[in-house]
Amino acid sequence: MKRLLICLVIIFAQIAVLTAQPEPDNEKINTTTAAEQGDAEAQFRMGKNYYYGIGVEQDNYEAVRWYKLAAEQGHADAQYNLGSCYDFGEGVEENFLEAVKWYKRSAEQGNSSAQNELGLCYEYGTGVIQDYDEAFKWYKLAADQGDALAQGNLGYCYEYGIGVAIDFAEAVKYYKLAAYMGIASAQLNYGLCFEYATGVDQDYTEAFKWYKLSAEQGNDTARYNLACFYAVGNGVDRDYLEAFKWYSIVSYTTSGDLFEDAVYNMDLIRDKLTPSQIEQAGIDAHEILGW
Repeated sequence: MKRLLICLVIIFAQIAVLTAQPEPDNEKINTTTAAEQGDAEAQFRMGKNYYYGIGVEQDNYEAVRWYKLAAEQGHADAQYNLGSCYDFGEGVEENFLEAVKWYKRSAEQGNSSAQNELGLCYEYGTGVIQDYDEAFKWYKLAADQGDALAQGNLGYCYEYGIGVAIDFAEAVKYYKLAAYMGIASAQLNYGLCFEYATGVDQDYTEAFKWYKLSAEQGNDTARYNLACFYAVGNGVDRDYLEAFKWYSIVSYTTSGDLFEDAVYNMDLIRDKLTPSQIEQAGIDAHEILGW
């Protein structure tokens, strides 16, 4: 479950590749002219403009066309974006082999986002033969450049011995780096370390703090753990109303075991609340979810 949450967070982050700001008209003309004349940076910028619909009608197919022209000239950021398009089938048919090819070319030039994505490909055998040693290598290269997603992934590798010997102290180190950068899955995992004394002294207050930060970003496992802490009073004063609210949120947004556990726990504490409190918990839950 922990790994799934990391991946989800990583999948959502992959979608937002290298944002851009609108260009003044004269710059737009200059960019188009330069791109048509073969300037790789201008071609890359044209790709971004079409991908995000900046100054032009949004068109993933045109984005891919321009990214590819720049990528074939060795533009590392364009190579990464092109790999992402192949990875998710945006403007081109999904093709994991092509995704890996372009991620690798970009990663070899030092693009940390591409290094992280290549690590994921090797960890899960996506477009390549599964190779944990290679996954760890690419995560480490990206993490050492300060890539927060890679730091979270590297922490997981150290915790579970993926491509490296288990080292809880190193796991905590990298979870902490990613957690402070706002990566929800890393905040969850950092909280778990404090709850279960993995590489750190057990500290329910710290666990609660990090679960709350992660939960507020929408991490369902963190939401469930936060509800449990409120229900039993770990790291925070017991609060059945807050517990019911967070269990309700989990019941609305999940399925499977997490859903069943949340519903079961809601039933356990239902008689601790008045009908009006239960109604209020539902209102608060809907407000958090924006419903």
